[in-house]
Amino acid sequence: MNEKEKQEVREAVEAANIAFEHLENAKSYLDSASRWGIVDIVTAGSLISGISKHRKMSKAEQEMEEAKLALDRFSQKLKDVQGFAPIHVGEFLKFADIFFDGLLVDVLTLSKIDKAKEQCVFAMLQVDEIRYKLLTYSSQKSNCGGETNGK
Repeated sequence: MNEKEKQEVREAVEAANIAFEHLENAKSYLDSASRWGIVDIVTAGSLISGISKHRKMSKAEQEMEEAKLALDRFSQKLKDVQGFAPIHVGEFLKFADIFFDGLLVDVLTLSKIDKAKEQCVFAMLQVDEIRYKLLTYSSQKSNCGGETNGK
């Protein structure tokens, strides 16, 4: 593996790390929003629990937007690595806030939070799998290159 190929793999792995970090942050905020959502239902929509839930949902949404950008960059970097196809980000991370109150809406909000968490976990697994393949590819190419240079 030449230096340019190594650099392309390093850039793709770094892009994967950044995307993964944003997805992980989004999931953490969604976990917190879910907990506050349960408190919101149990306390019949207290002001503190409602505000806390929406604050966490807002932060999760911001992280998911950052994750989308990072996934786009990751996809672009994958194009540069021979043997890797870009990922399709379009269907990842669809997330909508609901800013109405009431028991039914609170339950629906929790359902949407759970769906967004599932999407985060799915995206994290995919990014992690591709990152692993990149690192394996880089390692194998380096070993093959080392053997060729040693002969």
